[in-house]
Amino acid sequence: MKYFSLYPSSQITLGAKKACLIDLEESKYCELPLIYGKIFFKEDTIEIEKMKVKFSKEEYSFLDEFLQFLQKNNFGEFLEKKINFKNLNHLNYNVPFQVITSIIDFKKYNDCEKVISRINVIPKSTQIRLFFDSNIDELSTLISMLIRKGFMNVELILNFNKTLQYQELIDLIKNNSIIFRIILGNCEEDKFLNPSFNILTLCL
Repeated sequence: MKYFSLYPSSQITLGAKKACLIDLEESKYCELPLIYGKIFFKEDTIEIEKMKVKFSKEEYSFLDEFLQFLQKNNFGEFLEKKINFKNLNHLNYNVPFQVITSIIDFKKYNDCEKVISRINVIPKSTQIRLFFDSNIDELSTLISMLIRKGFMNVELILNFNKTLQYQELIDLIKNNSIIFRIILGNCEEDKFLNPSFNILTLCL
């Protein structure tokens, strides 16, 4: 008998028309036909011949090719005997990032500290959108909050206002390595304000 087993870090999410296979350790994913996703969702190790019963003979070659794709991309592997991975909890592994990207919206400055304090999982990258006119002191304090919480790779989207000086923003992004881009909305023209520091203005 021959089996195929997903690795403990490979997790299935079922959608309406397709399934998604996510590798939590390597932060990668691929789409699956929903019928494949349902099979792997029930058990992480399957007997290949029993799996083929669910398909027509014309689909066997596609199924074999698909399993080879999963092994080649380190989502799982072929086995000569059944190994039960159900006893291994992927949450006990040192997963680099449980969340890859996130978007956090703030309607007013006073919400920042309260919202950030409630965040328990730090994503790999975060987009911060401020829907209020901010000044450089508020931005500096906000970045300090994010640094203390452990955030990294932050993109700031701000409303342009007359209290913000371009040089202040350049200094902010220069002195805080967690900021990878600042976007100023509601500006008079679309342009890179300073390509060296990745500050972009938009007519939004």
